[in-house]
Amino acid sequence: MRITNRYDMPEAIVRAVDTGYRPKTDPHRYSVTELIDAPRMVQLKRRHWDEITQDASEMLWLMLGTAVHEMLEQAAPDNTLVEEYFRTEFGDFILTGKADLYELVDGRGILSDYKTTSVWGRIYGNLPRIEQVRQLNCYAELYRMAGFPVDQLQIVAIYRDWQQSQVERRDNYPQAALEVHQVPVWPSEQTRAYLETRLSLHLKAAEMPDALLPLCSEEERWAKPTTYAVKAPERERAVKVCDTFEEARRYILDHDKGNEWYHEMRPGESVRCARYCPAAPFCNQRAEEAT
Repeated sequence: MRITNRYDMPEAIVRAVDTGYRPKTDPHRYSVTELIDAPRMVQLKRRHWDEITQDASEMLWLMLGTAVHEMLEQAAPDNTLVEEYFRTEFGDFILTGKADLYELVDGRGILSDYKTTSVWGRIYGNLPRIEQVRQLNCYAELYRMAGFPVDQLQIVAIYRDWQQSQVERRDNYPQAALEVHQVPVWPSEQTRAYLETRLSLHLKAAEMPDALLPLCSEEERWAKPTTYAVKAPERERAVKVCDTFEEARRYILDHDKGNEWYHEMRPGESVRCARYCPAAPFCNQRAEEAT
């Protein structure tokens, strides 16, 4: 990957975001992060890594997350495992990964992962996200295979945009800039079945040409559907957001506002493809959707 610097940021910043990471190309070896991700995206990144470009300005939050992890690693309690790297054989595959913190408290194994994230994810009620649940449970199985019991999983969310002034203004606003979210623990059998399924999908994808790679799902694309906002001239925000044009039209008529209110179409989009997937320039699914 080539890091660009469109906004003439200080060289120290550019060097800090360039981690030197390079994905493996062995079709029988996957990190947990790759495993839970879309096979199409993983393969395109592996195949086109040297052609991918990303601007340093788009990677600043990565730098912040790395700094937070390093500080917490230095402050970790004794007798804990901090970012312990595991490389485990799983059938014909090599599976790798490292969780942020493992503690043994009163005989119970607690696995924690730190996430520097936006407070809006908490406000809209999607923490922990499903990919975080999958990731932590896969880490848990790595630890179990290495002989460490795992009884509890948790996300330690650090809200980078938290504001004290919003605490009293919003009912569902977090009381502090950090919260611990418990993650459901899957039975080992369920996690192993999930690992087998995902590894099989990735292996099949590794044998396909770019154009025939399995399509990314709506979930994997972070797809947002087209909606129709009912607007009033005197209000900046929508009166109501509807799923269909007919629903928006009916809402206006039901409120006898046919001469005042109007609807505004908000086109759907695949948010990840549009702004967060480095492999998008090499993806025919994205190209077809964008036309």
